[in-house]
Amino acid sequence: MRSQIIKFYNDSDFQRLNSYYNRTTIFNIMNIERRELSHSAFLKWLLDINGSHNLDEEPLKKLLRMLVNTDNNNILNEDILNILLIGDYKIQDFHIETEKAVESDKNKGRIDIFAKFNIFKENSEKDFKKDIIVIIENKVDSKHHDDQTTTYKDWAEKEYKDSIIIPIYLTPYPENEKNEIANYFIITYQDVLEHVIEPLLNMEMDTDTKIILEDYIINLGQAKKQIDDNGKMSNLETILAVSKKNKKTFSELLMRYDDLLNSSMVAYYNKKVELKNIFRDNLSNIRKSIKDNNCESLLSSFWDTNKMLLRIIYLYGKEFDNEDENEGNQNDSLKKLFDIKASNRDNVKYIVINNNGVTINETDNKGNVKAVPKSIASFYIFKAWAEQNPNATLSDLRNAFPVNECASHYEKVYQYLFYEYDAENRIKYTDDTEKFPERAYIEWDFYKGDLAEKYHLVLNGVKVMTLKFWSNRKVGNEVIDDFKTLSDYAEKHYGIKTEKA
Repeated sequence: MRSQIIKFYNDSDFQRLNSYYNRTTIFNIMNIERRELSHSAFLKWLLDINGSHNLDEEPLKKLLRMLVNTDNNNILNEDILNILLIGDYKIQDFHIETEKAVESDKNKGRIDIFAKFNIFKENSEKDFKKDIIVIIENKVDSKHHDDQTTTYKDWAEKEYKDSIIIPIYLTPYPENEKNEIANYFIITYQDVLEHVIEPLLNMEMDTDTKIILEDYIINLGQAKKQIDDNGKMSNLETILAVSKKNKKTFSELLMRYDDLLNSSMVAYYNKKVELKNIFRDNLSNIRKSIKDNNCESLLSSFWDTNKMLLRIIYLYGKEFDNEDENEGNQNDSLKKLFDIKASNRDNVKYIVINNNGVTINETDNKGNVKAVPKSIASFYIFKAWAEQNPNATLSDLRNAFPVNECASHYEKVYQYLFYEYDAENRIKYTDDTEKFPERAYIEWDFYKGDLAEKYHLVLNGVKVMTLKFWSNRKVGNEVIDDFKTLSDYAEKHYGIKTEKA
């Protein structure tokens, strides 16, 4: 373990991240890392087309464009969404403020961020001009209360009857309140980071603006205790968002140093009950290894010294499938163990298109196509193939997607990517259990329960289950993206395309 610790400390990825997350930002200096008013002030500065950042309309346009792929619930019509998507419009008569005082028939309150402007687009037949009202309810760690979103929206619709109202609810934790917020675009700080702030860094900008944006990104990713606007500090730490680049590095570090990091976590947290849910059957092996090597104190000290960064690495570098109840429990156990409230990782979702250009994903109750995570998208890839080959057998499907070409590391455990469904004995694998005693029984590799009933194929009367593709894997010294390998293979051989939503 000593040699692994030395290697970890000398790893260029660790050194970069350690320097990055321990950098002092203006938010740290002013002790305002988690104050909602401070985040609202920053966003107002960023979205102001006349702001000192000199980025003009780009931040606001990127925010509005992002809404096109957010659950719409018919808030905006297709014509407006398309205009926001293309972005070939001018913004005029712009005004933005924070803490806008409003009052409806029943309630009153303050809109965190309020913007008023019109969008103008020249057209050969008829120019397009429309007044826009944007209201942003911003949450850092507080929750929706007093029916405030309804109050703000009702006020805006009454005050600006002929305008297009764009209501936005910004929260790090949408899963907690999405059922309570009606007729709002619900977005996260992760969304703002990935779709607005990070893309802006690709633009030409002055040094001061770049420093401010980078400081804000660091601030979002640091584990910090929330401070309310009265200066009261909570005991629970929060993480609001993490950059794409860093999440990729986290995942690679976890794979390169999995024994060291897993053992250090177990040594530090010792008998915490959450460890059982995180490591499951492997926990006893980890504890035995720590005891045999007499390194509990060393590993515990290593974790304690690097605790801030290691917790972030685990929370955002470890892949969890949100469709899988057990995987979700692991994620929840990590948060509880670390005493951190962290936003869910930003799942990229996909749409699968068959060789005739037809989208085959399921639709919601309004007929809109639903983008899905990697695990479900892989099923739709196989379903697209099955629909193209209606007389195919299980053997044909196996030949169409051979394990050695679509997911070569699975060869070590599974003979095929597909198995005939057997409710009593679903997990079938090769006999190489001596070499892979733990991996030979990986329950999450198959869809389970209700998911098994929903995501299966029927080929000539035979019910077929598939392995799930949702994670990067370490194969030797190489990191393999299972899903990309599969989707590239399907497009090359069968014309089945997979697009990010």
